[in-house]
Amino acid sequence: MSLFTDIEYFTATIQSGQTVSNAVQIGKKTLVGVVTPSGWTTATIAFQASPDAANFYPVNNFAFTGVLSGSITASQFIEIDPTQWRGIDTLKLVSGASQGSTVNVTLVVRGVT
Repeated sequence: MSLFTDIEYFTATIQSGQTVSNAVQIGKKTLVGVVTPSGWTTATIAFQASPDAANFYPVNNFAFTGVLSGSITASQFIEIDPTQWRGIDTLKLVSGASQGSTVNVTLVVRGVT
């Protein structure tokens, strides 16, 4: 039996000069990866999550550290530990630096059985 089922892709868009993406509703899926586009300005990546799709809060693990750290460069697939994402329905991607152009970051999600 496979741990993962039904992979899907969502787009989080950060406008030029901004650091926070649009809200992305992933539903009953779990985030498993992030793909940065070729136009991505090197920066850390963090996330905000919302319990009601209106109010967003920083995502932290039990050690109160952001889920992703380090300088994330363009054209990468970043694997995400799905155990830290269970129960998150709506999220925003947060870049540690203003993006030099509008970028569409791919969020890879899967159902977990």
